[in-house]
Amino acid sequence: MTETRSVCALMLNPSLDEERSTAYVVLQTVAECKGWGRVEVANLFSVRTRNSKELAATNLTRSDILQARPHIEDALAGATDIVFAWGVSFLPGTQRQLQREQVEWVISRSYFYGHKSAWMMGGTTRHPSRWRQYVGPQRAVVAGSSTAERLDRALVRRPIWEAATAVSVVQGRVGSYSRSKGVAQA
Repeated sequence: MTETRSVCALMLNPSLDEERSTAYVVLQTVAECKGWGRVEVANLFSVRTRNSKELAATNLTRSDILQARPHIEDALAGATDIVFAWGVSFLPGTQRQLQREQVEWVISRSYFYGHKSAWMMGGTTRHPSRWRQYVGPQRAVVAGSSTAERLDRALVRRPIWEAATAVSVVQGRVGSYSRSKGVAQA
């Protein structure tokens, strides 16, 4: 009996109509290409908004990230693969620190559950709502006769430490990320 491959897609926050959102449709398309039998979405923030701009205007608190963690833990524990897809930009102002804290926590918990790599669109944490634009034929980023084929080719597996390094660079840290241990080094 073969194991059903499952994926945990880690995104920014839930949309108002998740199941009908572009992100979910695109994730299902990629899941079929990759042979994932189940896709579970977990979000850095549990606050439901229309988009990231609306989330940025929300008065987020530390409890908003803590509230999201039990679901993230369950999703990471049960997944055979993970997708980092929370977007390439950080929220502005005080929300930025909360988002960074949550991303660092997700990366450490990913290591804890034995994940050494994560799928990322074009090698970055691009949000699935932007994936079709990214692989569109007009951009010529990746070859393929269909959107599904281009999505499949552009979603690449990268070591988790690469995402951690990107977070450290965004935060302006001096130091490096230990590839073997998955911890920040001064």
